[in-house]
Parts: sequence; C-alpha cells; structure tokens
Amino acid sequence: MIPLRQPAFAKPASTLRSGSGAAAAAEDGPAGEGRGSGGQVRVFVGCAPDGQDAESQAVLEYTLRRHASRPVEITWMRLSRDPASPFYSSPETGEGWRTERWATPFSGFRWAVSSLCGFEGTAVYMDSDIIVCADIAELADQAFMSSETVLARRSPGTRFCVSLWRCSRAARWLRNIEALRADPGSHHAMTRLFATNPRLVGRFRGDWNCLDGEGYADLDDPGLKALHYTSMPHQPHLPRARARLAAQGRYHWFDGTVAPHWRRDLVEMFERLLSEADAAGFRTEDYEGGAFGKVAKKSLAGLGKSLPSWAGAAR
Repeated sequence: MIPLRQPAFAKPASTLRSGSGAAAAAEDGPAGEGRGSGGQVRVFVGCAPDGQDAESQAVLEYTLRRHASRPVEITWMRLSRDPASPFYSSPETGEGWRTERWATPFSGFRWAVSSLCGFEGTAVYMDSDIIVCADIAELADQAFMSSETVLARRSPGTRFCVSLWRCSRAARWLRNIEALRADPGSHHAMTRLFATNPRLVGRFRGDWNCLDGEGYADLDDPGLKALHYTSMPHQPHLPRARARLAAQGRYHWFDGTVAPHWRRDLVEMFERLLSEADAAGFRTEDYEGGAFGKVAKKSLAGLGKSLPSWAGAAR
C-alpha cells in the first residue's frame, strides 16, 4: 500500500504519487499577465477521511495525471486526528476544524489553500468528485485581473469547488488557517465574503466545473475540461463505496437516499475510468486507511433524490 502522508502545517507536501520536478514558485505580476511558471502544478483536493470516497480519489488522480503536461503535486485535504496536521479535528473536544455545519467532510478546506501555500504563488483547488478531462496546466496558467483573488465558475452563481487561487492576494481577504478552523461558521462567512465582493472573483476560461455533464450531449466533447458529478444522491461512485464500507462494518458520510444518476453515459464513463485507473496502478485500496471515525457534519438525510435544476441540460 502506498503511504498516505499529510502535509506539514506550514506548507503543502505531496501525497500519493507526487510528480517529480521543482515546485512552482509563481509570483504575482502585472494585471493580465500569466502566472504559470512552467514548473510543478499544486493541486489541493478536498476529500473524505478514511478512504470513504476512495473510488472518486482514484479516478480523479488517474485522470488528472493522465492529461497533465507538467508534474503535479497533490495534497489530499482530509480530516485527521493528528494534532500536527493542518486538517486536525477533534469533534469530541471542539479542537481543530469545527465541521458541524458543513455539508461534506471537506466543505471549508478550500479557504485554507492559500494559507497552506504560505500566501505565495498560485494553486488549484478541487473537490474529489471530479473527472479531469484536460491538461490542468491550462487552468493553472490562467491570468488574473488586478482585483481578482480567485478564478472560478461564475454562472449560475459562484462555485469554488474547482478554483484557481492567487495566494498572495488572498492574504488580504482570507483568514489564516488557525482562525478558519476555530470558527464553525467560517465556511459560510467566507462564501458570503466573496459573494458580496464579486470583483475578487474572476471567471476561468474553459468549462472546468461542468455540473453532471450539463450542456453536453457528448461527454467526450473537447470543450468539457472537468466533469463534476456533484448531485450527491446520484453520484456514480456511491454504490461501490457504500458496498465496500458496509463489508468493512463502516458507513459512508452521505446519509441521504441514493438514486441512479440520470445520465447513463456518465455512469459508464466513471466505471470505465475506474477500471483504467486500477489497471494503471491507481487502486482503490491505495486510498483507504486512516482512523478518523465519524465526521461531525450537517445531516443530508432529508435531501431526497430529486434531480437538480441543471439535469437534462444538453446542447
């Protein structure tokens, strides 16, 4: 089994097959100037502890590295019982990250990316339920306008589940990691801050956060850069993940009702990529491990299985 390492508190480190090469050291330039250094791309991935979403992690890492033109450094952002970890949380004592208002076990971690980078350079954040369909350097090398702190999907609404952070500028707006994790309302506070200051948020070029295939009749369309299977009751990995965990006497963090995804082609795509990932050495069991236990989070038992507003939207 590949060892699962957490990053040091002050700066990120790679986990699980980090790419080789020097880490990127991009600095802020004039407005509109590209930030890519041509070096390693830093990617932070919010994921569940104890390998609960191991199937998703395997597919994400496989597709991310398969398309990457440069070395990629992945930091898995998952809750930990280790007080030295930046993702330390003790629900019993209230120490570390306060997650009880989060919808997922990683909802608030996106706001810590810039702090973990020492507020230097740029970094990509993404949730673990992503299939990467293009070269991540295309996102990492995008330029910011002078007022922008982050690039994200802007319509409908602003979504930070895939985002590119301009870490040095983020220091002016984001709390440091100690303040973020001590406040159970920090995730919602940061979301409101950026929603009410739209000049801080730019729109990335390319469809890097496509919700469940919306807008595409063909999921192999080259315009689709990253496929986010985000409707939680319909996520294609859940049947496998729940069955695997049940066989181990464990439970998945999603406590709502599970239903088949409305797009059979998306399910088939996930299953095919999971098989390819396993054959390429990105095995589900390599992402298991850990003993965090039950996550303190908002229950989703009443979410139901209704289709989201974007279901069925295809060109």
